[in-house]
Amino acid sequence: MRLWALFIGGNNMSKIHIRQISKKLQEEIAPFLKDSAKDKESQILSKCLAAFGIKLATGCSNKAAALSVTDGADDNGIDAVYYSEDTKKLVVCQAKWVQDGKSEPSSGDVGKFMKGVRDLVNLEKSNFSDKFDEKWDSINKALDSFGVEYELVTIYTGAPSLGVHSVGCINETLEMLNDPEPLFHSVVLNLGEVYNALAKDVHDLPIKLQMTLTNWGKNEAPHMAYYGLISGGELANFFKDYGPRLFARNIRSLLGSTVVNEEIAQTLKKSPEYFYYFNNGITITADTVKKSGAGGTKRDIGLFEVNAASIVNGAQTVSTIGKYAEEFGLSSLDSVSVPVRIISLEHSEEDFGNSVTRANNTQNRIEGRDFVVHDKEQIRLVTELKVEGYTYNVKRSILFKANDKSFDLIEACIALACLHQDVGLAVQVKREIGRFWADLNKAPYKSIFNPTTTALMVVNAVIVLRTISEVLVYKEFQRKGEHCGIIAHGNRMIQTLVFNALGRSRVANCHTGLDDMLGEIPNLVDEQINKLELIISRDYKNAFLGSLFKNQSKCELIYNECVGNIQPVVDTVDNGTDDLFAFAEKK
Repeated sequence: MRLWALFIGGNNMSKIHIRQISKKLQEEIAPFLKDSAKDKESQILSKCLAAFGIKLATGCSNKAAALSVTDGADDNGIDAVYYSEDTKKLVVCQAKWVQDGKSEPSSGDVGKFMKGVRDLVNLEKSNFSDKFDEKWDSINKALDSFGVEYELVTIYTGAPSLGVHSVGCINETLEMLNDPEPLFHSVVLNLGEVYNALAKDVHDLPIKLQMTLTNWGKNEAPHMAYYGLISGGELANFFKDYGPRLFARNIRSLLGSTVVNEEIAQTLKKSPEYFYYFNNGITITADTVKKSGAGGTKRDIGLFEVNAASIVNGAQTVSTIGKYAEEFGLSSLDSVSVPVRIISLEHSEEDFGNSVTRANNTQNRIEGRDFVVHDKEQIRLVTELKVEGYTYNVKRSILFKANDKSFDLIEACIALACLHQDVGLAVQVKREIGRFWADLNKAPYKSIFNPTTTALMVVNAVIVLRTISEVLVYKEFQRKGEHCGIIAHGNRMIQTLVFNALGRSRVANCHTGLDDMLGEIPNLVDEQINKLELIISRDYKNAFLGSLFKNQSKCELIYNECVGNIQPVVDTVDNGTDDLFAFAEKK
């Protein structure tokens, strides 16, 4: 989220604004804070400010924002953290209450915040206080999910800008975290922006759009709605003028680079005249919609005034069109038309707008993986596995439950990618598994699903993958938060290395003796973790592990060194290997 606001200077004015901000924060957020009874007023205000930063970034309630606060001893520079599953955004916040309204957070404070962010994403849990214990589940969920946006918020009641050293520290951290893909960004909110946002929440700022629809029509009951085609250029101008504010009521904001966004961009580039046929269009809600008299009752063209407009479905379409125009110019969109619905909330029941938003974002859509069901290799594997007594679920279904005799396409894909011994496939699984179904006629899909892929290979790969995963869970629990980042972020790398150690052919063709093979896995997991720890501590000590294990070139270097029999430093601490052998034997 970006806020457009003017800093209101002047020492006297600053004092007035500090007092007004203090009053509003204590009224709206302080009542929901936990464990603050013994805090000084400045500590309470700092916590409130952190919560407000979370609210601005996610649109959550005051109570949810207050419960996100972690400020206190051993907070590692992080004052609040919140993961919104609806918007797929993880927000980490540092707040500084500046009573005089003039100064700024020190470079030391900002540096501590950036270190805390690095420790958080690397899951260095031992560096955080007990207040974070209840946060780790949601943090892990965010780090394990595709398409999550990470926002680092620095919010303070002081000078218009941070010092040059603080800015440099933030930029250096972002450069590291955004290798190989730009997932992280920073937002800095000063006194003026806090004041303006409190005076009128950015979500409440109405947007009035003047738009032209061609081939338009309308539905008058039970609620007024208009539909038609809008030009790509007009949408690009809306995005240029209003940015993310266009999507204030949407359950998702901008998702960055995704398969869907890239497909939209490819259509704009290669087949702009077909955009109408290939795109689902956008849905807009508005407090009121008025058609001008221009054009009369003719339906070929109509001019509309849309008040308090919000795009509740189609954010990725509009943002991609806007960014495409920024790069290639408005003229590149001359032949682009987009289907649009405009739903008026005037005279509607109170929750109707929320219902429209929810319904438009939860109805199932066709994904690339849905076409896999028709692939001849999948049809063959389903039949062969059924004969062997296994259920292989290729179709998406909320009713499917995995068990000892059943698994789905996703699990099979991960297992085969790790078995393949091409670390690039394992990296792709980690980064974005949807790439595998982008084109069913070529790699990476054909690399793992082809005529040489047998039912026995798939079953054995899944069983081995599950066993490795269970051992990794055990190892993470055993370490109690210390250096868990390698296990959490490097799980696919570790699995690929263990498959390599077992031998691809051995796993793929094992008819008997699978239990003996599974018994080898605990020791092999230990060996691979030790190798990775050695290499990372030597060559990637300050790397963001979440990005490192999604970087194909670096992962290839690491993988090649690991399989080259690098001798790791021996871990003299009891690692529970004997217990793990017992665990494996039980399988």
